[in-house]
Amino acid sequence: METAAEIKLKKFVPNPRKFASRRQHRPRPIVHDGHVKFIVNKILDHRFKHRTLQFLVDWEGYGPDARTWEPTKHVAGCDQLQDYLNDHPELLTAVGPVQPS
Repeated sequence: METAAEIKLKKFVPNPRKFASRRQHRPRPIVHDGHVKFIVNKILDHRFKHRTLQFLVDWEGYGPDARTWEPTKHVAGCDQLQDYLNDHPELLTAVGPVQPS
């Protein structure tokens, strides 16, 4: 009788010293009218938190660990929001007309 091979997994523990000499080159933020702005790569998901619609944003030049939940007003006016809303028309009533902030 054959048995399945046993697989042993170890928990991943990051080691920042191992690659300390490597520098991550991330784009600098854009300063416009005294406000710091970053470029949205893609909007990945949405949720309602405390009755506020939020979007999960993937930022241009940053990895998955830098993704953040942002309120609608922070991403209003970006093409990626309009693309996401086109794919999720049920949100149009919750968002209303989207104007840049």
